[in-house]
Amino acid sequence: MYSLEDMDELGVNAPEPLDASSVDGAGLQTLSRGEGAVSAKRDGAQRQDDAAGLTMSMPRRTIVALVAGATVVIIAGIALFIWVFIAPGNTSNQTAPMRMEAAVDESVPYRDASYSLKENNGTYTLVETHTDGSGNEVVLGSLHGAPVCLVLFDGSIAVPENLPDGAWDIAAYTVGTGWGLLSNQSGEAYGGQGTISEAKLDGQTLRLVVDGQPVEVPMEW
Repeated sequence: MYSLEDMDELGVNAPEPLDASSVDGAGLQTLSRGEGAVSAKRDGAQRQDDAAGLTMSMPRRTIVALVAGATVVIIAGIALFIWVFIAPGNTSNQTAPMRMEAAVDESVPYRDASYSLKENNGTYTLVETHTDGSGNEVVLGSLHGAPVCLVLFDGSIAVPENLPDGAWDIAAYTVGTGWGLLSNQSGEAYGGQGTISEAKLDGQTLRLVVDGQPVEVPMEW
């Protein structure tokens, strides 16, 4: 370090001593004991609280998102349960049976229509009656003989009939396709000589009584 003599030799003026009376005290504020430390601690605590708030806000948003997601999953599960287990039951109760038999003077329902036989001067016709409220009737065709019953089987209507020449057969009308004869897998129509006195649907078999003898006809054509 330089001494005062050295500084004089170098031509450097020493700083003038500070006069306490020359200092403007109006711009200064006296702090009480410990006030600075308290202020510093308060600032630090505030920063810690802010950091804690940021840290805690993330789990809250995550929890809300998880709860919302779980709610969506539960609602979707309930809807799926209703659709799979409850809706089919309601539909089945409202849907007409696919396999049934009816007497000559009765009708069988299928989809949005019912099917019945109507007689006019000894000739029978198959009639489709719409059940959508319109009540429109459509004549689907005439039979060649006298019907014994009316059978609905998987979208087709079979009519066992006794023909005028003493034979019998089974006329069949497929909805949307047209008429034919109930035949075996070889294409041979079921029928023969004799008179049908009874006809009853039993599962997938039409059981006939022809001249007192039982005849089984598989419902396939």
